Amino acid sequence: MNQKSSGRPPDHGILKKEMFGYAGICLMLLLFLGIGGMLVRTFPVKGVLGALCYLVVGGLGMSAGIFWFRPEAEWSEFFKTFNLLYHPGIWILAAASFLEGTGIGTAYITGNLHLIYIAGWTFLVAGVIVLVVILRGSRM
Repeated sequence: MNQKSSGRPPDHGILKKEMFGYAGICLMLLLFLGIGGMLVRTFPVKGVLGALCYLVVGGLGMSAGIFWFRPEAEWSEFFKTFNLLYHPGIWILAAASFLEGTGIGTAYITGNLHLIYIAGWTFLVAGVIVLVVILRGSRM
């Protein structure tokens, strides 16, 4: 019985959707950055730049890299686990960078910002470990 527990077949176009999603979000942040650049005193340019770096390099870069160089990784049974670990890590790091760059956080948030970074990096590293397992399994 080689049947999955879900009644739905797996979506094997997820990498393309991720790339378009990250590209759209990064484009919106760039537009906000361009518009907000004129309002430097009231717009958190440093916070948006920090979040944009994590989203472009970690999110869009990883999705595009897997899509172009190892698209067969998407067929692995562990790919969903990778998605559920890696991408929240990117979003946590982007949010922490935004909070740190804006300076609008309360003393409680900014005092414990290192814990948010630790959580983000933990998710990210766990996702990368799962990705390494996927890539090693696809070679064999």
